[in-house]
Amino acid sequence: MRKLIKAAIITGVIFLRLNAQNNPLRDSIDLVQRQLDSTLQRLDDLTRTVNELALKEKNSLERLEMLKEKILVTENLISQLESQIDRRNREINQLNAQLAKILDQEQRCRRLLSKRLISIYKYSKIFPLQAFLTSKNLPEFYRRVINLRLVSRSDHRLLLESMELNQQVNLHRQGIIAAQMATESLETAAQAKRATLMKDKEEEGKMLTQIRTEKAKRSAFQTELQTAAERLKALIVELQIRASSAEERHDFEKNKGKLPWPVTGSVIASFGAQIHPRYRTKINNNGIDIKVTTASPVKVVAAGKVSYADRFVSYGNLVIVDHGEGYFTLYANLTTLETVANALVSAGTVIGSVDDYLHFEIRKEGQPLNPKYWLE
Repeated sequence: MRKLIKAAIITGVIFLRLNAQNNPLRDSIDLVQRQLDSTLQRLDDLTRTVNELALKEKNSLERLEMLKEKILVTENLISQLESQIDRRNREINQLNAQLAKILDQEQRCRRLLSKRLISIYKYSKIFPLQAFLTSKNLPEFYRRVINLRLVSRSDHRLLLESMELNQQVNLHRQGIIAAQMATESLETAAQAKRATLMKDKEEEGKMLTQIRTEKAKRSAFQTELQTAAERLKALIVELQIRASSAEERHDFEKNKGKLPWPVTGSVIASFGAQIHPRYRTKINNNGIDIKVTTASPVKVVAAGKVSYADRFVSYGNLVIVDHGEGYFTLYANLTTLETVANALVSAGTVIGSVDDYLHFEIRKEGQPLNPKYWLE
């Protein structure tokens, strides 16, 4: 797969030479290619992890988490490939338009050159003799000789222009072929990734069905979820101990009932005993789950400091913000992370995005609080 996409880069080199100066299309192609490289590397890592977990009988939760992320990354990669294909097609159209103009210029130049060659062939011997015989004096003869030389130079420039235009025609034709090859390579890569995506979704569906319908699988999975919740609780305690020596006040408690929502959507799982929205197993929900209708930015609800920003088993991409005085907010199941640990944030700061549902929690001294009484 990586070789296919690399081939698309190599075959596009000629076009980049033709457009070496400021070219928005070339810049966008370069940008998407860098994104493709990064996504491919992430997908390779996830594929390796998923394959390793598949060899183990346990860790169903972690395997599902990795499989879900792999699906999201693959969908992102396909979107990037389709975007690059669109840019390559526009590149081909641009080259064809440029080629049409150059061919028109070349034809015009060839017609002029053809006329001059015929004239030179007919009159090359007559003109110098005519200039000599019809000149009244020597200065007039010199002037006519100079004029003949100027005509000769003009013919030379016309010939050079024709040769340069012919070279541009050949380069643009090569560029079109290169861009077409790049497009074909990208389309092949996209088609292969669509097949992989379908296979991964089928595997994910099979695992979820087993968890939802098989009692033994469901029981084991609930144990894994509980273990993950205990790990998260331990992490928050650890983060609180780290922050206690340099704790800042952010008046979090004064804003109870007035905190802005972290994302716009509808609550699909409330605080307390619930059925997990994805796994369909009974859980004790320590927060709320907010369903979004489209990919949406996730915003911090109050000022604080990012204590954690990374993956966490059962919570996906997770951001934890310390608001001082023992208060923490948690933002889980993020599609993308757009912050780092130790970053200072204020209310409304975007820390990531979500395209499914956001799991949101508020904790005081490690204990979960019902967000219903805190959000406006």
